[in-house]
Amino acid sequence: MIKNAFILFLITLSLFSCSDEINYRTPFEEKPILYCILNGDGNTQYVMLKKSFYDKNQNTDNYITDAKVQLIRKDETVELNDTTIEANGKKINLYYTKNFFPILGEDIMIKTILDNGKELSSSLVMPKLTKFYIDQIDLVIPPVIEPEYMYASWTLRNSSDNLSFLPRLTIHYKVKKNNIETEHVYEIPEEYVYKGNQNIPIYPLATQNKYYTYLQKTINTAFGEISKGDENKSDYTIQYVDLEVFIMEENLAAYSTSIESFNRGYSVKVYETTI
Repeated sequence: MIKNAFILFLITLSLFSCSDEINYRTPFEEKPILYCILNGDGNTQYVMLKKSFYDKNQNTDNYITDAKVQLIRKDETVELNDTTIEANGKKINLYYTKNFFPILGEDIMIKTILDNGKELSSSLVMPKLTKFYIDQIDLVIPPVIEPEYMYASWTLRNSSDNLSFLPRLTIHYKVKKNNIETEHVYEIPEEYVYKGNQNIPIYPLATQNKYYTYLQKTINTAFGEISKGDENKSDYTIQYVDLEVFIMEENLAAYSTSIESFNRGYSVKVYETTI
């Protein structure tokens, strides 16, 4: 499976600048911030609006609701709906549409009008490419000959400059317990770090290289993690292994890499939320 370009909108109401002298005691000024990763692979798009906060430990909801959010392109304006979802026990406010499929190479603007009349906007040109295909993938499960690594490479034709790629190798499997069968997906990391009797997964970073290599021992460990601690291995059925390549323009790639580099135990997920 191949994912098309993902674009990052990350804008605030005003620009920031630096000087030689920094005053940490300056009065706090609340600012609205818009987050949007534009999905070039489907019709569903999400936007998040939040207020900057003074104390990250404060127990207040800094989501911005009741705003007018629009995605705009030539001859079309799509207004997003406001909704609330729950994830990991927390409520998240989102704006979404299921009717905006970006076209590669087109100009797109995002515009938000807050309930106080203030406006946020940003624009970009979608990356372009005419063809994407996998050149080589040498993963065989189970391996006929035990290799040291799995190698995958891909090619683009007539593409934009400075694109980055984020591979995602996943195991799809079923578990049957008490005659009830459930489907699961496990992402294979770049490597594991053993800490406190646990294998801590470290996920790939976005790269401009048109290839990626997974160590076979990491793949083997991932298969073992699926049923770790369960003596009934026969309850598990492997269906298939899937390689996705997420194509990102330079802003999103830089954002993804900066967060992942800061905390390699956390992977920035650009995959769609489900409503």
